[in-house]
Amino acid sequence: MANAEHKLKIVHLMNIFRRETDAQHPISMSEIKKKLAKHLSNHEPDRKAIYDDFDALEAYGFIVHREPNGKRYYLENPDFTYNEVRMIADCVSASKFLSERQARNLIEKLKGLCTVYDSSKLTRQVIVQNRTRTDNDESRDELDKIFQAINECKQISYSYFDYDLRKQRKYRYKEYIKCISPWAVIYDNNFYYLLAYDGKKMRVYRIDHMEGVEVEEAEAEGLEEFKKIKLSDYTKQTFGMYSGELQSVTMRFPNNMVGTVLDRFGREVTLMKADDRHFRITVPIAVSPQFYGWVFGLKNMVTIESPQSVVDGMKEMLAAVEKRYEDLKGSQ
Repeated sequence: MANAEHKLKIVHLMNIFRRETDAQHPISMSEIKKKLAKHLSNHEPDRKAIYDDFDALEAYGFIVHREPNGKRYYLENPDFTYNEVRMIADCVSASKFLSERQARNLIEKLKGLCTVYDSSKLTRQVIVQNRTRTDNDESRDELDKIFQAINECKQISYSYFDYDLRKQRKYRYKEYIKCISPWAVIYDNNFYYLLAYDGKKMRVYRIDHMEGVEVEEAEAEGLEEFKKIKLSDYTKQTFGMYSGELQSVTMRFPNNMVGTVLDRFGREVTLMKADDRHFRITVPIAVSPQFYGWVFGLKNMVTIESPQSVVDGMKEMLAAVEKRYEDLKGSQ
């Protein structure tokens, strides 16, 4: 038992440095001995033995700062700084894929990555509630099964739901369970999407709308179709993960829109000078209502130049919107 305590002593010392020390909160040797005693049958370890443990920790990669007078100590190189933990917590808090309960639980675990002094600040500075997020508490479990199926090249079965006007789940496939072949998980706009082959083509599914996911024995299909897709471009092409016919589209923008274009299409996109005030790009687009909606949202800051079929599609959408509001006006 004494030998076991001796081996555990360095682990407890490591945790004391990680959780209870930083440059603003150095710790004295007497405090170290008292804290260790709580884990060692109330027996305060020898000072020299602790110095030996310091040497072992530093050999492992820890940097224990020793003040010039040699009386106080703290860990110089924590695994994560407070700002890094806070950024991770902010991402967890903002994620629409996580329910409020899941987000709170994860942030509670993240507190263990910083000191006790910073963990209280994390609670005050990261706000979880009042964000639009999923109500599917099982979505993280479904994601784990999907990753398992992808790793094992297996199909999955699942149910898929939307919501009705009462905010209740409405299942698309009614009384039968659908099987698909999952190939990739994509994180876009704070949601996880599954790229899978349904027996005919590659499709995209919102994972937090999937329920009862099970890994099947059947081998995954659609590998050749999946190989045709360049995942790094996929979210830029689909606009919100809605699929459509992939076409090469040319658009013209004023020069002050360069930043917006790079944010949307990436820094690899080629910018071609149109005139002194405008530039144009040609990019692959999965043409869909969501793409047209993005163009419409930029108002007069973007013009679709080609192909003509996409130009006509934009005109048809604008005409349909105008007609809807004209009909509304006439009915009042």
